[in-house]
Amino acid sequence: MRPIVVLTLVAAASAHAAETVRIAMGERPEREVVIRGKGLQLGADSEDGPFVPLNRDEVRIRHVGDSMEVEGTQVDGPVRFRTSDTEHWLRAGTTEVRGEVVALPRGSKVLLVNVLPLEDYVAAVLGGEMPVAFPMEALKAQAVAARTYALQRKIEALGQPVHLGSSVLAQVYGGVNRENPRTRAATAATAGQILTFRLAPIEAYFHASCEGNTETGLDALGRDLPYLQSVTCECRPGVSTRWKADVDAGTLERAFGGGRGELRVA
Repeated sequence: MRPIVVLTLVAAASAHAAETVRIAMGERPEREVVIRGKGLQLGADSEDGPFVPLNRDEVRIRHVGDSMEVEGTQVDGPVRFRTSDTEHWLRAGTTEVRGEVVALPRGSKVLLVNVLPLEDYVAAVLGGEMPVAFPMEALKAQAVAARTYALQRKIEALGQPVHLGSSVLAQVYGGVNRENPRTRAATAATAGQILTFRLAPIEAYFHASCEGNTETGLDALGRDLPYLQSVTCECRPGVSTRWKADVDAGTLERAFGGGRGELRVA
């Protein structure tokens, strides 16, 4: 019996009941942030609202003292924004996003968190992690990996205000502008499918290039994950895999025992 299987999640009947993820936008909090959207509405950080109309299409949120202010009015705790028209997107800082946006205090600054359906997130991540011109089957495989990775991270962070970041430290997420008809098609074709090991989502790591061979989970992560084994790969060195490091003589001496002999690096 193979230890890894593809599991299809049961799709929710309504948008409000759909599986969602919480993505930190920009990951670096700011003292003042701007949210834009047609017919903005404001509510508590809850899936069910209620939301009240703000009668404006732009708001500024500032961290003042021990709390936040929305257009000069103090608010207690995190607040969530959405648009009155589901056909329009929100603009969180410089990024256009689907779903809703939460503003929450983080230290002495404000962090924006995009709350959106998992499938919309996957469609956008595909455009950030893989060229959209790749074969459709490659995009589908990446969609399954991205969905699995996101769900596993959500389970780890359950109950936390943020599930994942938006940079290469998690999965590259750039909002609506990263979507493409092909990424949405690949997402729809694999909707709800994830990889599991012992009925739990795996840690679905992936890479741009492995130079021809992958590492085991133990070597790469310090964890013996049975489904992450070393395998040969057809990756070829490319522009993105070339790197250069400048190391001073003292560092090299300490690393190699302090000898003064000749050092050659291939």
